Amino acid sequence: FKDIGGWTRLIDFAAGSANANNANNNNLLIGQKRDSLDLSITSFIGKAGTSVEVPNFWAPAYGGWSAVCFTIDGAGNAQAFMNGELKGTGKMDPIPYVER
Repeated sequence: FKDIGGWTRLIDFAAGSANANNANNNNLLIGQKRDSLDLSITSFIGKAGTSVEVPNFWAPAYGGWSAVCFTIDGAGNAQAFMNGELKGTGKMDPIPYVER
């Protein structure tokens, strides 16, 4: 990261195009939360979302490079890693299977 501002999306898997009626349904968003260094992993089932947030997750990557990895199992258990180190865990709604 070089700048902090707004919501920065690292991953945005959606079930439809931005102009489709289902653009905000069954999504997975991973990114920077608002104007912070917090991580947000959010799954949308329909248009309702649940999130796992990891405070200050992006701080080690600010101004440089880092390797990041995220796992989410079928029960909605999420893990966030940076440079091979577990930085946070949480529970969210499981991501439904959606043909993309």
